[in-house]
Amino acid sequence: MYYTVSDRISGKLNMQKRKINIGIVCSPVIGGSGVVGSELAKYLAKTGKYNVIYIGFNFPFRLNRNDVYFHRVDNVDHALFTHPLREVALTEGIVEASLKHKLDIIHAHFAIPFADCALQAKEILKKMGINIKVVTTLHGTDVLTLGLKLKAAMKYILDQSDAVTAVSNNLASHAIKLYHPKKNIQVIYNFIDLNQPFNKVKKPPYINQNEKVFVHISNFRPIKRVADTIKVFSKIHKIIPSHLLLIGKGPQMAALRKLSESLKGDKHIHFLGVTKNPYSYLKIADGLIVTSEYESFCLVGLEAMAFGVPVFSTKVGGIAEVIQHGKSGYLVKRGDLNTLAKYIIKHFSDPNNNMKHQAKDRAKNFAADKIIPQYEQIYQKLLS
Repeated sequence: MYYTVSDRISGKLNMQKRKINIGIVCSPVIGGSGVVGSELAKYLAKTGKYNVIYIGFNFPFRLNRNDVYFHRVDNVDHALFTHPLREVALTEGIVEASLKHKLDIIHAHFAIPFADCALQAKEILKKMGINIKVVTTLHGTDVLTLGLKLKAAMKYILDQSDAVTAVSNNLASHAIKLYHPKKNIQVIYNFIDLNQPFNKVKKPPYINQNEKVFVHISNFRPIKRVADTIKVFSKIHKIIPSHLLLIGKGPQMAALRKLSESLKGDKHIHFLGVTKNPYSYLKIADGLIVTSEYESFCLVGLEAMAFGVPVFSTKVGGIAEVIQHGKSGYLVKRGDLNTLAKYIIKHFSDPNNNMKHQAKDRAKNFAADKIIPQYEQIYQKLLS
């Protein structure tokens, strides 16, 4: 079917046609990088051209057990150390998975620590006479937070990866300015599979039919500025009968609950925790609110638009590459909560707005069957 790289032991070309074996390494918890890595694994497996193996400590929340093969990595603990040796264990796990499944490619989503572990595994395998390729996809925090604290490691990852991609032009530009990589960084946007089945849903019983539904989905880290979302909603709610559904969890959960109570919005602000399928809530949403400090792409914004849900967001990072102001949503300066609330109130006061259709049309530009072939081209080029 498909040509692979080389014989695992002798290094001679193996011209037998077979599927390409790909190992995916990404975060298993809520967050854009984990979602993209999981959805990519799922999509590749469906094509029938790839054997896909997810390598990690836990199974990703957005994957089902029958989607891909799971190669579990176990923590390594020792009394001499206060924390588990997770990175060393993950490197060992990648080596084990490469040997067991004869992997051709490791695709790491997030440079630190996942691509770093993949590159260490590549060096170990090279000593065994086995050559694998490492593709690194940059997602945001790895470039702008972790990388700044570990500049030498970040530079090493960018230079030693066989291919590097970024999820937006904005993020690629930051990576180039900060680390001056030797390799080209190819921009491949995030995507959504518009062909997957979506279950029919109804509004929760506590929401009346005449009330609007606003949604926020994130991992509740400081960079997401979820408190700003709650403050914006409190302004909207005074004018528009509505509810805010907060989906996710994170370190700021307790503070956000306290803020909600102080604004007397506890009856209309709902903390729903982590859900495996946020689409069920986006399908009933009237608007998505994003108030982040920075977003390299804003995958949840794309997912919302796919359901015709306009996105009301701060204009930061790569968001403007996804959301068109005045067409598929509204964008404001970071922290400008009054303007964001005014846009939302104005939008829902106009019965003739057609943003729903424009949002859906915009999302089609990021359909999986348009975006994922760009990754496949990288795979084929590395293995040719």
